[in-house]
Amino acid sequence: MSLGLEVAILPGLAIARRIDEDGDWKRHLMLSPAFGLLACLGLAGMCFILEWSLDTLTNLLIAANIAAIIAIRVELNPEPKEHKIERSPWFWIFTTSACFIALTPLSFMRPMGVDWIGFASLADSISNTGGFNLRDPSIGEWLYPPAFPMLAAWLGGPSHLSVFWLGTMCFVALLLGVAAIGEKMGCGHWTIMAMLLAPALFAKNLDSGYPTVASQLGLIVILMMFGQKLKWNLIAITALIVAMIHPTGLIYLSTLVLAHLIIAKRGDFTITDRV
Repeated sequence: MSLGLEVAILPGLAIARRIDEDGDWKRHLMLSPAFGLLACLGLAGMCFILEWSLDTLTNLLIAANIAAIIAIRVELNPEPKEHKIERSPWFWIFTTSACFIALTPLSFMRPMGVDWIGFASLADSISNTGGFNLRDPSIGEWLYPPAFPMLAAWLGGPSHLSVFWLGTMCFVALLLGVAAIGEKMGCGHWTIMAMLLAPALFAKNLDSGYPTVASQLGLIVILMMFGQKLKWNLIAITALIVAMIHPTGLIYLSTLVLAHLIIAKRGDFTITDRV
């Protein structure tokens, strides 16, 4: 199941190189999982809404990887600009520690909590019927953001393991993205250390609240724009994808953008155009 997640790497890298122009290859690699999984979840959610099959999703993911390869090759400069970023060893220590803790649930070989039962049932239903069509005792019309169970269904294998791997990897991607954002904003290792001291997301993922955590990936995109002019087309695309994952992420994203606008209007910092 986990092997299918490699489809997120190249699209994520292409997006990271485009959005984070002043970053080096290390920061781009840290951002790649978050951006790549966000793109894959967006394609999965779109396929479900348009009633396209899992085979169509496969073709779209292949096309996304081909487009990413082309974009990366086009952006390669014969004389690349060197971006030398000094990072404290503590940055890597805290980042590695956070990712290790996030991966620890995989050692249990099964998800915890109870939410995974619902996600596994939805993923299994997509694999078998193409939609949220459940048997007794859960017969009825299901209203749930489709991106996460759709991508889990595409991964194949036992549904509970698919949602387990996908949820865990989305959390690791989120932590790597937060670390990259903290380094970009000059906070160094303090940002990821703060994440380690705030166990809420760790507890949520351990309790199998996977789509809730995965929906936070959209915050990485918005945080990349802080101190710059907001790109509303990118915000709109991100908001649409996040809405297909879980409403919690959309609420956080909306309030973050609103906070950015309020602070910018008050003149607490200057928004400059990116060259």
